[in-house]
Amino acid sequence: MSVKIFKSARAGLDATRTTSNTAMTRALMFDTAFAQQDIATIRPVTLRASYNGFLSAAAGTETNTFEMGGTLTYDHMIWLANTHIKSVASGVKGVGVDYLWTFLPTAASDDIVSASIQCGYSDGIAAGQPAVHLKNLLGDELSLSWSKSGDGAVTYTSKMVTANVAVQLAAFTGAADATGAGHQVVSASTTAVTVDASTIGSTADTYWQDLKWTLNNGFQNLYTLNNTTAATATFRPKPRMWKLEGSRYYQAKTEWDAYIAKTPRKIRIKSTGAVIGSSVNWVVLDLYGVYTAMKWDEKDDLGFQTFTMEPIYDTGATADFVCTVTSGLTTIT
Repeated sequence: MSVKIFKSARAGLDATRTTSNTAMTRALMFDTAFAQQDIATIRPVTLRASYNGFLSAAAGTETNTFEMGGTLTYDHMIWLANTHIKSVASGVKGVGVDYLWTFLPTAASDDIVSASIQCGYSDGIAAGQPAVHLKNLLGDELSLSWSKSGDGAVTYTSKMVTANVAVQLAAFTGAADATGAGHQVVSASTTAVTVDASTIGSTADTYWQDLKWTLNNGFQNLYTLNNTTAATATFRPKPRMWKLEGSRYYQAKTEWDAYIAKTPRKIRIKSTGAVIGSSVNWVVLDLYGVYTAMKWDEKDDLGFQTFTMEPIYDTGATADFVCTVTSGLTTIT
């Protein structure tokens, strides 16, 4: 059988990008997840005075990706930040059971941690119906979305890439953690937005209807003559890019003026959850940038402006964005 409800994905962070972790220690949280294996087909047209033009085929270059998405939880955000933003092995203990995780992107080196992931249907996994094992995956793209539409959950999507070939797996390995009460979901109903020109977090702006932040790390596979269909390595040769897209109810022209003048904006998106130790669960995304696009829109007969914001380095933050998470999670594996 291959039944969706029995789909499972488990992961382990790699000690190095060239050594795959075979101890699957973490159950991934998702609504959808797929491992995509693309193998180029070498199939030349043979000119031999015939309409039967294809006589042979062989495997070419192999490219593998892993994509997943679903409702965001505070604990899962820590795993996503490690694999897409910065490697942080443990949080800073508060008073009690709360731990603060700070993901300040590194400027001078690529310290994002890679992960090995196994994905398949646990109801039928066997030699004749294997799952997929992808090694040394790196977070290439991450998006977070806040909106009260639907059930009001904050959602995420992730795309990870690897230089390695896919391995067919007849049985899951390791013992992934069980999901439980610690995996609290992040809600748009407890999300607040501030927009400032100077000190971030100072001025509440309650007129944003929805926001979507997309980070792109620009990983590129290096394909050399290495006697395999796989790439030799994965590198990050370009500046990371991100954009924030959001709809704001038109009740003042402040952000419109900022778009015209290209005034840098400092936007904080903070989602809070239950009390934990001396603090609360939270995911905070601090963004420093400038509006690069603005469109007029109407929803339910109300006037909106849709803004796109892109990064500008902030000397005070020493980055163009920072993500912090408070959770009961002490370490990440």
